[in-house]
Amino acid sequence: VIVTYKDDSTGQVLHSQTLLGEYGNRSDYQTTATIQTYLDANYTLISDDFPKDLVFTRLNKGQVFEIRLKHRTEVTEDTRVVTRTIHYSLANGTKVSEDYTVHLRFTRQATKDFVTGSISYSDWQALDGNAFHSVTSPILIGYTPNPKQVDKLSHVTAETASSEITVTYIPKTVKARVNYIDDTTGKTLKTD
Repeated sequence: VIVTYKDDSTGQVLHSQTLLGEYGNRSDYQTTATIQTYLDANYTLISDDFPKDLVFTRLNKGQVFEIRLKHRTEVTEDTRVVTRTIHYSLANGTKVSEDYTVHLRFTRQATKDFVTGSISYSDWQALDGNAFHSVTSPILIGYTPNPKQVDKLSHVTAETASSEITVTYIPKTVKARVNYIDDTTGKTLKTD
């Protein structure tokens, strides 16, 4: 009779024990202590098909009993937020409008294997899309925004750095023309 302890997480046999005995005799072998050793090493028991009272017979000669274990794991959720903030101000830094802020959230699962200590990750999933849309700068009378529009940013991933953009409002240059007019004749005397 052979007793094997199999790691279902890797497919490998952790331990194998051959039991010998005369026909008609009971085996004093128990799996409890070996299983506890693996449980203490962060394995989880899946199944134990070894009988509690094994009697050696011709029928069980060469029979294999399998104890199946797997790695104890813990799954957690990992979240990242990528932010795009647009500031609106004059050249001297004076704020002229509220900031425009958009957040894109991404999530993935992290699985920690307590036997190996390794952590594996699933692919990032976008919860709010993967693009920052274009934004037209607000109008401020007497000023020109630079840029007039903040362009769309596509293909945003969890690895994309958050960004801040400042739209600067520049005073418009206004030309004034002064005409000096003779009230008596109505003719223009001079223009500046």
